[in-house]
Amino acid sequence: MAELTDFVLSNPIVLDEDDPPLKYARLLQVERLTAPSRERLQEAMRGHEHLEHMSRASEN
Repeated sequence: MAELTDFVLSNPIVLDEDDPPLKYARLLQVERLTAPSRERLQEAMRGHEHLEHMSRASEN
């Protein structure tokens, strides 16, 4: 999961897309996005949001 979250962190612009999990899957060259894969990508995206929140909190 850490590698997937790092991938999301490396490509934050994708979060603004209509279907970020699908776009991340395409960037990872995944041909068919299954429900379990979508869930893992969404979990990585939540990890990204958590890390952003923690970063902002430590700045204050």
